[in-house]
Amino acid sequence: MQFRLIEIRLGLRLEGRLKLETPRSTSGFPKNDRRRVAEVKHGDTLVDQLDRWLARTPFVELSGYAFSNAYREG
Repeated sequence: MQFRLIEIRLGLRLEGRLKLETPRSTSGFPKNDRRRVAEVKHGDTLVDQLDRWLARTPFVELSGYAFSNAYREG
């Protein structure tokens, strides 16, 4: 369950995860763990927080250079 929470918090999409179980779900988790995973799915990811930080950062657009575009392409 902890690894699933880490995957979600990092922003790893379900289709990007290794398929080590069938199906890729939380069905084998205890009820409390399934509830916790469901709650975390609706929260912010590290990528969400990074995007908000970058939006507030003044250096992200200088002389025609858009850091957000370079960040998304990289």
